[in-house]
Amino acid sequence: MIPPAHMQAVLDLWRTRGERTCIPIEGDCMAPAIQDGDVMIVDNGKRRLHPGDIVLFRAPDRMRVQRIIRVAMNGGKREFVLKGDQSALWPVPVTEDAVAGKVIGIRGRRGVVSFESPSWRVLNRVLVWRSVLLTQCANRRAASGRLANALFAVRARFGNRERSLSLQPVRILRRLTESRGKGAV
Repeated sequence: MIPPAHMQAVLDLWRTRGERTCIPIEGDCMAPAIQDGDVMIVDNGKRRLHPGDIVLFRAPDRMRVQRIIRVAMNGGKREFVLKGDQSALWPVPVTEDAVAGKVIGIRGRRGVVSFESPSWRVLNRVLVWRSVLLTQCANRRAASGRLANALFAVRARFGNRERSLSLQPVRILRRLTESRGKGAV
């Protein structure tokens, strides 16, 4: 692991030379595209980055690999919203300066896979939408669970003294499940 004090110097050197670097990956946040033990091929030159591209970037604690979900402008600088394919957390915004390079392929158990092929470009875009939808579903499920817990706490507090109050949580939960069944995401 590169100490944080030296990380910026290493990133600057990679960018100025514009070389490709091979880096082993640890973890499964980008599975199934990149698996634990695969070796990433990272292009360190300045390239145009798009949603769906997988990038290596500097996080406060270490180097990380995530997929670009969205590209935005913030104060005249490009900012990338990144997210791991297996992460249920909301995406992380990162400035262009923190991006070390674009992952253009991997070497692993499946052989060498290039992310630059037209079929992988399409698949990367599909994986962006999959990742966003999984996050939204997980967050909605958690929010509806918190709502149900709060409503049942009110019911437990007041008991069945008043019929309309005791049925209210059931009605709200029924409406939530019906709205999901009608195509609401």
